[in-house]
Amino acid sequence: MADIILVVNAGSSSLKFEVFSVGRQDALVRQVRGRVDGIGTHPRLAAYDSTCVALIDEHYPAGEVNDLPAALARAQTWLRDHLAGVMGHLVLHGGPIYAAPTMIDDAVLNSRFVP
Repeated sequence: MADIILVVNAGSSSLKFEVFSVGRQDALVRQVRGRVDGIGTHPRLAAYDSTCVALIDEHYPAGEVNDLPAALARAQTWLRDHLAGVMGHLVLHGGPIYAAPTMIDDAVLNSRFVP
């Protein structure tokens, strides 16, 4: 199975994502680009392949995608159903304990942050 990279840009009213495969000489090849926009008002999930062919263009009632976690869940479900491999996305703010990029390992996952 080829390595894939999921890039996510989470904003206040939209979630953008791209999926890349790792090609020869570690070149990145875009496979999918998409977005969930209109979060909380007129939510829409749209994604396109590398030739700009629509893979999905679906609208939802506002209550089904009313915040960023719901948008991420909707995009994650679609990606899992339509792409091979396992993907995940984790956003972590470590406060004063982890103030720089940190590899997430068992020690980090088991640490406790007490403000």
